[in-house]
Amino acid sequence: MEHFVSDYSIYHDGEIFTPMWLYYYDTDDYEEAGITPKMVEEKLDLYAEFQFTDEAAEAFEEKLSEFLGEDVSLG
Repeated sequence: MEHFVSDYSIYHDGEIFTPMWLYYYDTDDYEEAGITPKMVEEKLDLYAEFQFTDEAAEAFEEKLSEFLGEDVSLG
């Protein structure tokens, strides 16, 4: 599986977590899957490349900010 992971996804414990997964799932699910704040932080610059609508960017920023414990801006 590790060979199929894009730069945008997180690979952990034999599973691939895409940005879409992170967007749709709760931060409790991140923790349950073993995703750490450091793993997410490493992807923030890549996530900023996405062409989110304003509402989608705001929702994702809010979720990531909650998980990381600091303000996240994807714009």
